[in-house]
Amino acid sequence: MRRYLKFSSILFMALVLAQPAYAQWTTQPVTAPRVQYRTFQSTAAGATVSYHVYTPPAYDTQPQRRFPVLYWLHGSDSVTSGIPGMSNWFASAMARGDLPPMIVVFPNGMPYGMYTNSADGVRPIETVIMQELLPLVDATFRTIPDSCGRILEGFSMGGYGTGRLGFQYSDRFAAASMLGAGPVQLDFLDAPPGTSFPPALRALIYQSVWNSNAGLFYAASPWNIAQTNASTIVSNKLRIRIAVGQSDAMLGPNADLHAHLVSLNIPHSWQTYPGVDHDTLALLTAMGPSNWSFYISALAPGVAVQPVSQSVCVSGTAAFVAEPSGSGAAVYQWRKGGVAINISTNPSAATGRLTLVGVQAGDAGSYDCVITTPCGSATSNAAVLTVASCGCGPSDVAGPGQSLGSDNALTADDIIVFLNWFFASDVRADVAGPGQSTVPDGQFTADDIIVFLNRFFAGC
Repeated sequence: MRRYLKFSSILFMALVLAQPAYAQWTTQPVTAPRVQYRTFQSTAAGATVSYHVYTPPAYDTQPQRRFPVLYWLHGSDSVTSGIPGMSNWFASAMARGDLPPMIVVFPNGMPYGMYTNSADGVRPIETVIMQELLPLVDATFRTIPDSCGRILEGFSMGGYGTGRLGFQYSDRFAAASMLGAGPVQLDFLDAPPGTSFPPALRALIYQSVWNSNAGLFYAASPWNIAQTNASTIVSNKLRIRIAVGQSDAMLGPNADLHAHLVSLNIPHSWQTYPGVDHDTLALLTAMGPSNWSFYISALAPGVAVQPVSQSVCVSGTAAFVAEPSGSGAAVYQWRKGGVAINISTNPSAATGRLTLVGVQAGDAGSYDCVITTPCGSATSNAAVLTVASCGCGPSDVAGPGQSLGSDNALTADDIIVFLNWFFASDVRADVAGPGQSTVPDGQFTADDIIVFLNRFFAGC
């Protein structure tokens, strides 16, 4: 019986791959509450492509509202069989209030398409999804058309697709969630122990997608893409989650990928769950409340870099910095004591770095920044500016033992403290601009050191 089942699986796969590509670009419609079947004419595929989309009830009752989008990438074998269960899973969470209302898109990744452009060019799945489907969804539905309003997630083959597309296009998504991802090993033909794929079936997929070329498989892998784009992934602040059951055959390769991301200094969460096999809903259920927290925190605007309180001498320069979490476009408004600072008077109040030049006693107070992105607004912590009437001016920054604060004496302690700030890129060391001007420029260069030392040796 097992031999018959394996033969049937291989025969099915062979029949699927024998179909013309256009025959796999469209699926039969799925019937599920609030799930729509949509098609579009793809230039990349040269065919009509189908997808499904779930819209929450709020989409109808709040016609002026825009919604975040979760792109759910299906696993191998069946493109549509998981849509009813997954749409119900997300819909139930929204109804309970565990998840904010969002649109869920179910792309067609073909039964064994691996969410990449096939080596022969016949199945450009990556191009269809990233260059055609995403813009189409934003143009067709009331989405938040920004990276801060998109999450990419998938299970098994979909988890693999989430890794490779999320790491390649980290500027398009707020988060990438890889669940039971596979294949994430470095050799596609080296099947993890316990996997259910027969070797012959694996070989057929290998030929169909990567032309049986180990180099092409590696180049398209999440492992390689993460390594190639590590700095970009970090700078785009992509929130990454890797989760897998402890009884899942994918555990070992996912653990290796986790270690690889650690070695690349790419922030991410790593979660394993006892008693969970290769089962989508079992894994999601095991995650409990932390699962919903992942989506909420990924979509909610936040402040990643908070302004720091500081003490500045009269006529000195103060600078506060705030940066949003995520990679969406941001609008800044700095406030003093809760009142917006006039941007026409101080244009830096509309940037991520508020600069106060030639501070006076009246500038002392509490400063914060309201940061607005397409996904909402967040307010930074308040930072306090203390203005001191320092006897020796702006170069008297330390006391004995390099303690912070003026002691009305210029000593080596002042120079050491300043240099410590400089090499730590502390805003208090930004005292000059190009050509040793006394207007801070947000950079840490030799100009800052020269201006500070000039002041120091002038006794001011």
